[in-house]
Amino acid sequence: MAYGLTTGLLSQIWKAVRQLNPSRPVGEANRLFSLSIVVNNPDELEIVHRFLMGTSPSDEDMHLANRVLRRHVLPLQESERKELVKSDIVLAASTIDLDDLRLGEKLFFFDMKKTEHDAKAIIECEASSELRLALGRHLPVFRDEVARRTIRDVSMENAVFVVTTALGDVIPVPILPLIGIAEAASDTVVLTANQVRMLFILGAIYGAEVGYGSQWREISSIVGAGFGWRALARELVSKIPFGGGLIPKGAIAYAGTMAVGEGLIFYFTTGRKMTAAEASQSFKDGYSKAVDSVRSLVQKFRPEGNPPNGGNQV
Repeated sequence: MAYGLTTGLLSQIWKAVRQLNPSRPVGEANRLFSLSIVVNNPDELEIVHRFLMGTSPSDEDMHLANRVLRRHVLPLQESERKELVKSDIVLAASTIDLDDLRLGEKLFFFDMKKTEHDAKAIIECEASSELRLALGRHLPVFRDEVARRTIRDVSMENAVFVVTTALGDVIPVPILPLIGIAEAASDTVVLTANQVRMLFILGAIYGAEVGYGSQWREISSIVGAGFGWRALARELVSKIPFGGGLIPKGAIAYAGTMAVGEGLIFYFTTGRKMTAAEASQSFKDGYSKAVDSVRSLVQKFRPEGNPPNGGNQV
């Protein structure tokens, strides 16, 4: 009987995974855009370029950057001013006045006197909301941040799914699974499919060959790990008053997804897989961070009257 249940669940997982479209994140990551740099002199151009590319960019990084970077040194020609207006993002030296161009949210100032700069402001602005995967793919300064933002988003998505579906008829589910598998009967199906979707996105960001044929080993590993998270959740979740059992279950969904994502970044950046000890530590770190977030999530979705369980500068 147990064999039949496991086989049926595995069939559901593969059915859900096959509905994912690996070409979509690849298309988003390879989308062309224009990021214009505006500086006073070539020395400043070198400083901004080092911020975007790092100290030793690869030949591939340089090729990708040259597809999207537009470099402008004062004085600007009229044609260059028109190009800035058409650019998706403009990164200008903080001493340059571009107010007359009315660039709005896509204009960011770069202070040459600062020793450190934060790329998050560019990633989080409305102007780049549809360009995040492309920013991560084309420019090294954004790559890890976009990847980890993806991991956090999918981890929380899985935690929300687990919490809301576990509440059953108590409250309505506020989200729909993004992968269109309404017939899924188990949390494991949705969580695993979301993690495979995350694999495709991260692969596209880091320039891996994305697809079922080229990533079948990673997909199989994620599918297999899903049964481990499921068993751990069953072990930790006890029948206690409303909300209490959801916290460890939701935290496991979050931490398990986080651990998968961190393992993928490690693989894409080093070329090797995490050891069992490294993966275990990654899960423990993610779980400890997830508990408070999931507790707040449970309280947010708690029916009213039911008491919570105690427990643009870069």
